[in-house]
Amino acid sequence: MNLDSISDQLDSISSFILYLVLFVTPLLFIPLLADIFDLPKQTFFLIATLVSATCYLLQYLGSKKLSLTRSVFDLPIIFLPAVAIASAFLSTNKFAALGADPIIFLASAGLFFLLVQKVTSEKGLLLATRILLWSAAMLGYWSIIQIVYIFIGAQIAIPSVLAPFFYSSFC
Repeated sequence: MNLDSISDQLDSISSFILYLVLFVTPLLFIPLLADIFDLPKQTFFLIATLVSATCYLLQYLGSKKLSLTRSVFDLPIIFLPAVAIASAFLSTNKFAALGADPIIFLASAGLFFLLVQKVTSEKGLLLATRILLWSAAMLGYWSIIQIVYIFIGAQIAIPSVLAPFFYSSFC
């Protein structure tokens, strides 16, 4: 295999992971998954961002050309994790403070920079927007189903296998 085909495969993997993150992230906020511990959500978000960034960096190491797209939002996006990390180091409980928001802010900043680098055409932007909107629409439909079940569900017989999918954790 030559370096160009490997670079193309890494580009496809990186793009697929980014679009998967765009699709799955809104769906992680359904009431069924609302719990005290956000660790599964954070873990998915962080691992997906790290794998996509690794594929992106390996792709450009193989092609031996690195071009970075700049955005007007780069500086504010860099400041957000920096302030969160500084706040965590200045807090009284450093271990607990470093494990919460700074990790999510770093992963979010990494995802932002990867999206800016990968989505450079109008076609890619439309695809990313459609994926995000489809995911949000699915989340909206799921929420409507749960609200209808909360108010009318007492009169409807739901099979016991499906019942956990209709209960929200805040009821």
